[in-house]
Amino acid sequence: PQEEARLQALRLYFQEELVRDEDLQNLAQYAADVCGTPVSLVSVIEENRQRFLADVGFGQSETSRDVSFCAHAILEEGIFEVPDALADPRFLDNELVTGEVGVRFYAGIPVSTAEGFPIGALCLLDTVPRQLDAFQRRTLSLLGSQVQSRLELLRRMRELEMAKVAAEGASRSKSLFLANMSHELRTPLNAILGYSEMLQEEAIDQNLEEFAPDLGKIHNAGKHLLTVINDILDLSKIEAGKMQLYIEPFDAVGLIDEVASTVRPLVETNANTLQIERPDDLGSMIGDLTKVRQCLFNLVSNAAKFTNRGTITLSARRERTDGADDVMIFRVADTGIGMTPDQMVGLFQAFTQAEASTTRRFGGTGLGLALTRSFALLMGGDVVVESTPGEGSLFTMRVGAELPSVPSDADSIAA
Repeated sequence: PQEEARLQALRLYFQEELVRDEDLQNLAQYAADVCGTPVSLVSVIEENRQRFLADVGFGQSETSRDVSFCAHAILEEGIFEVPDALADPRFLDNELVTGEVGVRFYAGIPVSTAEGFPIGALCLLDTVPRQLDAFQRRTLSLLGSQVQSRLELLRRMRELEMAKVAAEGASRSKSLFLANMSHELRTPLNAILGYSEMLQEEAIDQNLEEFAPDLGKIHNAGKHLLTVINDILDLSKIEAGKMQLYIEPFDAVGLIDEVASTVRPLVETNANTLQIERPDDLGSMIGDLTKVRQCLFNLVSNAAKFTNRGTITLSARRERTDGADDVMIFRVADTGIGMTPDQMVGLFQAFTQAEASTTRRFGGTGLGLALTRSFALLMGGDVVVESTPGEGSLFTMRVGAELPSVPSDADSIAA
């Protein structure tokens, strides 16, 4: 019964086809580097076989469960270590030991589901007898926890994707689901961010700074996912009519310069140039600084994504009118791929991009522009786009320069 429950839990995480995950591969590589072994794997133990989600130096996608060292590891609470397989009666006639692979050393830390079912292991293999020292054992344990958190996140993301499709057409129900699931995603994601920071500190303490780039990739990937989750939460609040503005005075020039400084490295990733055009007398604004900043960041980063070796221009001006409140006009122009009129239909709808091939080629969730327009509407403005295929796009955002101090209600844009 326990094994059947374990296999049932495993099926919640994976379908028949396993997809390799870059973060798991980075964790396996780091384990091999720190422990000095030629092989490191993230395994999944199924009924009759073991398959690998990450493979450093092994070169096989699966093996029989009968020869799996990890099948023994999942029965342990902590690290399962075999210093010399030829001296261990459980493995001395194992084909991985006696055959071409020539395994002599094994160490594995089991990884479990949130419910406590062990489904696989992060393991190390070597062709010579050896033992891990205390630092290596501690690091392997930390990495095992990181693998476990990553697998949990992948499971939650898979569930989110499946439920998103099922909830199509039920906007309010979808919003409630996304809010709940986004909160659920935070638990494993915060664990990933926490463990990656711990590993970075451990690497520095042990003079292993050469591993910092890989750990940085893991941490940055986690931060990116956290941004996506925050976007989903914001979207659900807007659709539920619960998004509020937090009004405060701030300097418009300072805001533009801050956004430029933050987004410039992203713009330059595709060999683009960022230009800023704004007068020094823009004055101050009274509004939601965080949301205006996020809108500008979304617009510029969107332009950077679809522009290569081109120019992105962020401009701002204040429109003063007699007898009416001032309006701040922000424009983001790019020299990127541009869009046809058909591609612009639905551009500001959540979870959409110009076309499916755009998502495959450039990535993204399709949330950024939807949130940007929703925030602009909340702030008494709007976002419009002009575009020419092959020449580029121009996004214009208008927002009130001096908003009232009473928080706005999102009901008008939630429908």
